[in-house]
Amino acid sequence: MFIKSDIQYDLFIFDHEMRDRAAFDLARLIRSLPHRKHSAVVVVGTESEDRLGDFTKSAGGDAYLRKVDGFSEIHKAISRYLAEAISSSIGTPSGTASRPDTGS
Repeated sequence: MFIKSDIQYDLFIFDHEMRDRAAFDLARLIRSLPHRKHSAVVVVGTESEDRLGDFTKSAGGDAYLRKVDGFSEIHKAISRYLAEAISSSIGTPSGTASRPDTGS
């Protein structure tokens, strides 16, 4: 399963109405994996009930977005989470340690 792989993912987006696996179960799985603690998890769906936002948060997700609110809202949220992921990875000790030594 790609979620358990060592490949870095900054963002996961799941549809609330998936057939094989519940988005909330996937959010819990992601949060249980140490190398996924900082990946953003967004659940999208068509239902407007506030409880889905609560379920998303309690499962470890970052946001529940309604498809009917328009894809511009989904795009804004995705852009925000990716920008946060990029800014949190810039200047980290692991990021600076991989820079080549220029000898100066």
